[in-house]
This record gives sequence, C-alpha cells and structure tokens, in this order.
Amino acid sequence: MVEYGLSTSLSGQDCYMDRLTELKRDGISCVELCLRPENDAKACRQAAERVQAAGLRVWSIHLPFGETVDPAEIDERRRAENMDRIRSLIDGTAELGAKIYVIHGSAEPVGDAERARALEAAGRSLEEFTSHMAPLGLTLALENLPRSCIGRTSEEIEFLLERVPCLRLCFDTNHFTPLHPDVRLRPLQCQFPAVHRRLNPEPVEEGSAYARRFAEKIVTVHLSDYDGIDECHWHPGQGIVDFHGIHQALMEAGFASPLIFEPNEKCRGVKTTGARLIRGYEHAIGLEKSRNPYIS
Repeated sequence: MVEYGLSTSLSGQDCYMDRLTELKRDGISCVELCLRPENDAKACRQAAERVQAAGLRVWSIHLPFGETVDPAEIDERRRAENMDRIRSLIDGTAELGAKIYVIHGSAEPVGDAERARALEAAGRSLEEFTSHMAPLGLTLALENLPRSCIGRTSEEIEFLLERVPCLRLCFDTNHFTPLHPDVRLRPLQCQFPAVHRRLNPEPVEEGSAYARRFAEKIVTVHLSDYDGIDECHWHPGQGIVDFHGIHQALMEAGFASPLIFEPNEKCRGVKTTGARLIRGYEHAIGLEKSRNPYIS
C-alpha cells in the first residue's frame, strides 16, 4: 500500500503545521520537518510534538540550507563552523523518530572557478556527517539540486556516493534544470517547445532515467511538478514530470518509503491540500482513471 507524506516548514511560507488534522483526513500519514537556519532543535522538537498529537509521524528532517550551514564551504574554518551547527541540530533531534535526514550539497551559486574545491569540501562534510550519524542509527540523504548547486548532475552525485559509501539519496522530481535557467517568456516556453529550446538549449537530465540509475540509493523523495525551466514545486499533474516512469522505476527497485510531497502552499492558483496532491499523483501514475484534475 502506498503511503503519502508532506514536507512542511515550521512557520511562515509553505508551513502546514496548522492543517495537520486536515492533512491526516486527506490521506497524509507522515511529514518531513523542513528546517531553516533560524530554527533550532527545540523548535523542531516542539513541531514534532504537534505532528504526533495530530496522529501523524515525523518521517524525515530536512536540514537547513544556506551560507551559514553550507557543507561545501571552501574556507575550512567556516566549513567547520557550519558543520558544528548542523551536528548540533542532528544531535538535538535524534530522538524524534525520524531516521532520514535530508541535506543540500551546497548553497548557491557555485561558480566554475571554485566548483572542484566546493565538491571536494562537500565530500568531506558528508563523510564526517555519516560517520557521526551511523552510531545514532540515522541515515543522511543527499538531495539532487538545480541550477549551479553541488549535486546538480548525475556525475557529481556519483562522485559523492563513491566518496561516501553510507550516503543515500533524496530524489527531487522538479530539480532538473539548466545551469542558468532563462525564464524569459516563460508561458510561451511552456506552450512552444521551439521557444524553450532557443532560450534554454542546454539539455537536462530526465527524471525517470535518473530514478532508474540511482534507485538502489534512493531512500526518500520530494514529489512536485514543474515546467522544465526552473523549479516550481507544483502539484503532480500541473507540469511536465513523468511521474508514471518515475513511480515505475522506484517500485521495480523495491522502494517502500512514504512518497513525500513538497509543494508550494498555492500552485498555479490552486490551494494545496492533501487530497489534491494524492489525486494528482495517482492520476499521473495511472491509478486514477478520471481526467487530469488540472487540465480543463
């Protein structure tokens, strides 16, 4: 049986903490707590208590991302300070029941001149984190990222997986973008492939092929849709993602983790609800036989 979850921030934008009972009623059974740099372990523990009180469970914790927690920081002193901040969060939340911790490989942008050094720094940080987490029974899942971030290509992901054998993956379905997305005439790009190819000629990786390549390393997912230009975090079915192919690749590999949605609060004018997310996804993978709920 497929289990569904939702990623939520603790407050502010894309926070669903006040709608937990509604989400459970819609068919959501677990959540990912997405932390920002200003969130501490105490705030995470308080959020987890609210989740559990609503009859849900904390499946994963998304570690904060940004310059002050950047694992790819090439200045060693600042990298060590960033590592200490993240380790403190891991230690302070290790008893909440979440066994998966999602991490970004870097902040952005990462320029060509420092890319090799940033990739090496990220490898060192991820290796240190997994060594710290293993005795706690925790798994670190590196998220594939868009644009210039570390982990934007299969080659960089492959390098980091080989460098850090205990590292696993969080597969984000809307992060396959050009290095520098050109968002001019965005509605026209979506409507006319020739316009899209002219403004964004760089080929991007295809989600279902990526899922097949790394299926054995994927331990959690972020499901959302996009327009193929830059990340959008739309509901499944509102964009171009091949959810049918991705779902098939994951199921054939024995993927048994909850399917975690990571949408914006409102997507293309439509309010996000658990029911809409599940219906859109199940239509996209062929389980729901009615027409696409997002196409009039």
